[in-house]
Amino acid sequence: MATVSYAAKLGALIIVLEIVIKVGKYLPAIVVSFVCLNLLLVAYYFAGGNLAFAILNSIFALAGIIFLGQLHRKRNIHASGYHNQDRRQKRSLAIARKERKDPW
Repeated sequence: MATVSYAAKLGALIIVLEIVIKVGKYLPAIVVSFVCLNLLLVAYYFAGGNLAFAILNSIFALAGIIFLGQLHRKRNIHASGYHNQDRRQKRSLAIARKERKDPW
């Protein structure tokens, strides 16, 4: 059995991480496309008279919409947290400058 070198394992890990980062970057678009596909399938199955698959795809579409809302909420929380932290740091630096009577 051939052994895989540490450098090859590290290279494979880097490639996997790049893929995960790209998927995470475009995750909202991916979720929206799956929700739209499920909604199209719902219309198709209702028109065709297959209620079981129509209900199943309705549940999938609803779950996708809920997931998209949670994802949007989570990203807004992180964005506002970083912004507020930056504002607090600027405020504390301004207070420190006033106390030192530093012109800069």
